[in-house]
Amino acid sequence: MTTTTAAISPEGQTEVSSFVAMVATIAAIGGGLFGYDTGVISGAILYIRKDFPIGGIAPKDLDKLKDGTFMKHFVAKGRMQPLLEAMPVKVILNENTALIGAARCAALRSGLV
Repeated sequence: MTTTTAAISPEGQTEVSSFVAMVATIAAIGGGLFGYDTGVISGAILYIRKDFPIGGIAPKDLDKLKDGTFMKHFVAKGRMQPLLEAMPVKVILNENTALIGAARCAALRSGLV
């Protein structure tokens, strides 16, 4: 196993090994790509939201959920039908559900509950 270390040049500057430079370059490219991808998705959400409504779907379509229209189409998936029929489907109408869950999780972790 060969190890490389940083060496001090005559000018007093540290020379970085090629491995460290390669890792830093790959990390910078990966970070740039991730940031670019996140920006593209964030910008696309504005236009996707028109065609694919995000959030608040169940309260708007509560009548279809109650009359069985949704369940009829939900379970009609060929060989997956037995699995989907056994899967419970519930509508949560409380807008603070995520906040309540986070508070409960924090209380459990801190020993308050």
